[in-house]
Amino acid sequence: MCGINGIISLAGQPISNGANLLTKMNKLIEHRGPDDSGIWHNSENSIYFGHQRLSILDLSSQGHQPMVDEVGNVIVFNGEIYNFKELKEQLRSKYTFRSSTDTEVILALYREYGENLLEYLNGMFAFCLWDPKKRSCFLARDRIGIKPLYYVKKAGVFAFSSELRTLLALPWVDREIEPQSFYNYLTYNKVSAPETIFAGIKKFEPAHKYTLVINGREKYQSYWNIKWDTLNDNETTAQTEFLDVLESAVKYRMVSDVPVGAFLSGGVDSSAIVALASKYAGSPMTTFSVGFEGVDGFDERQFARQISNQFGTNHIEQVINSDDIKNLLPKLVDIFDEPLADATSIPIHLISKLAKENDIKVILTGDGADELFFGYRNWFQYTKFQSIYTRLEQLPRALRLILKKLAYLMPASKASTEIIKRALDKEEFFLGGAGGLKETIKRSILSSDFLGTIDFDARSNSISRLKAEFDLKASANKDLIRWMSYVGTREIIPNYYLYRADRLGMANSIELRVPFLDHNVVNYAFSIDSKLKTKNQIPKYIVKKSLESILPRDILYRKKQGFCVPLNEWLKKEITSYLKSGLTEFCSRTGYFNSSRLASVIKRYEKGDNSLANSIWNIYFFMAWHNRWINA
Repeated sequence: MCGINGIISLAGQPISNGANLLTKMNKLIEHRGPDDSGIWHNSENSIYFGHQRLSILDLSSQGHQPMVDEVGNVIVFNGEIYNFKELKEQLRSKYTFRSSTDTEVILALYREYGENLLEYLNGMFAFCLWDPKKRSCFLARDRIGIKPLYYVKKAGVFAFSSELRTLLALPWVDREIEPQSFYNYLTYNKVSAPETIFAGIKKFEPAHKYTLVINGREKYQSYWNIKWDTLNDNETTAQTEFLDVLESAVKYRMVSDVPVGAFLSGGVDSSAIVALASKYAGSPMTTFSVGFEGVDGFDERQFARQISNQFGTNHIEQVINSDDIKNLLPKLVDIFDEPLADATSIPIHLISKLAKENDIKVILTGDGADELFFGYRNWFQYTKFQSIYTRLEQLPRALRLILKKLAYLMPASKASTEIIKRALDKEEFFLGGAGGLKETIKRSILSSDFLGTIDFDARSNSISRLKAEFDLKASANKDLIRWMSYVGTREIIPNYYLYRADRLGMANSIELRVPFLDHNVVNYAFSIDSKLKTKNQIPKYIVKKSLESILPRDILYRKKQGFCVPLNEWLKKEITSYLKSGLTEFCSRTGYFNSSRLASVIKRYEKGDNSLANSIWNIYFFMAWHNRWINA
């Protein structure tokens, strides 16, 4: 696990001050890899690579990057290839290996298979490989989007990095907000690939590769999609197969030359990971959980202790109080160089910090299971309202306009209200967990000048593109549950949860591994009948049935609590005070918001309208983020 940087002259000309720029870029992401640092450039000084190393495999100097092979190919690599030992054995007869790293295996795979090497990899990765014979750079991001990769092409230069902050340090890159990205952020709490919050800076989509030939062609394309198999509707078979494929994914993620721990909430997903990982740990695993002081309904530590006792882990807890959270807010804004309005980041950062303080560099998490296997109870409301949505959407425009006025009299906090409004506006039915501002609030608080820059038809373009892709791939096996899981896997997971996990883990120099997002588990999730995910209105039904043999029923079938933060209880005063103190100046300086209308929404929240909590947090985080990253 590491951080990578690079600057490439598109015309093959020397890059002025290249070494100093790469040194600066490396320094900015030192937290991603504090164990080693390296810079490489070619003889023409037209290509510079930089690397920060977090030593997980082969802790010796043989793992130093940028790594150069015997024919002159050079790579900077971030991630882990879990099946590298198997691949190494297959290649050993033709290639000599100097290290015990997965990085060197990628170089050998490239010599053997060229760009087709990606189909052999099981892991999480982002890398750039320079081939001096072809005078080409080959970049790729893993199938699910676990590891990030940003890039900018400007002033005759292509630059890439693991984080936005390093690209912003380049003198030719501007800190200019992309209006459409900001508008979409307000809805989704995030910005989706390939866009970023900054105009001109892009991020690789999951499962995409890019070939750049100096003074020649370039090609950016997808290299993988979810495998659509014949649907398995046999519950008994599905239980056995699921447990086998998940256990294989967990076993792979135990590959490490340093101890592997786990985050343990006591929920189904993290408990399953700990149960399976304990079989391969060799010694008691270290597990971590956090709780919230004096706030009922937010603490799951008793369930985490139950699982820890059952599987004999060395369990470490931290109790968080309101001061811990308040003190962390400025740090959180610094970690996310692209805004992510997610208050859950607070405890995740603190539990990541706890792992670092206890010298555990590698952590397993349960991320991804809910999207793959329909684990959210509130997703059932979409199955309930699908037929109503379809009928409303198909009404004549004049009638829809009349009903739309009536819809605005309905309680805005209800999910059904939002679904009805989307139907009457002919928007997409399921927007992939859009947890930010509702369209009506958003348009009321944004300035008329800013709204004039927005293409409203493009606000759900990423979902529309996925829908076309889904319709083509799924063919006859299309249903709402499968579609929602597809949106979750392709849109929510990489742009929200994996972005969050990468930044918070790497800010503390720890590597987070996600067994549920092994591409074989992902493929399997889409090969079973949707009814097995939701049987008897039980979220993640087939997952829970599969795990009955290893986990207690009171863990499997208790009400899902979620890893939430007592936002209203602890942060209402701090957030509203911050917003009000700088509101007029911020609105005047940036031109994004109508200050009086935004002030009215803040006042409603102060007076007790807690349905606005997520909207207020979204606006607060953007304002704090803007003050840190745009005004810096």
